[in-house]
Amino acid sequence: MLILKHLLAQLGFSVYMAATADKGLDLVHAQQPQLLVWELNARHETDFNMLQDVQKDQWRPYVILLSTPQTLDDDAPISQLTSGDVFIKPFEPAHLIRRIKALIKQEKI
Repeated sequence: MLILKHLLAQLGFSVYMAATADKGLDLVHAQQPQLLVWELNARHETDFNMLQDVQKDQWRPYVILLSTPQTLDDDAPISQLTSGDVFIKPFEPAHLIRRIKALIKQEKI
């Protein structure tokens, strides 16, 4: 994530990071970002609850999930967790940057 933070900051984006899902949710509510890049490292109920909480907000950031194939093996369809994209690790950071630039061009964020 530090590489992505650096690349996005170089492009002029404000980047905020949180160590836990709870801190991330607090940060999301405080900053109300247009784009949320959320890394699902493991099967943590808190991650999924946080994403569902964000989807209930009046303003809904575009959500890009970063995940491993194992994390996605679950009963809950990924479409319930994100309105956006899913990048399966490993992936090239440049692909994510291109996607974000495309979202800006399409005025989705």
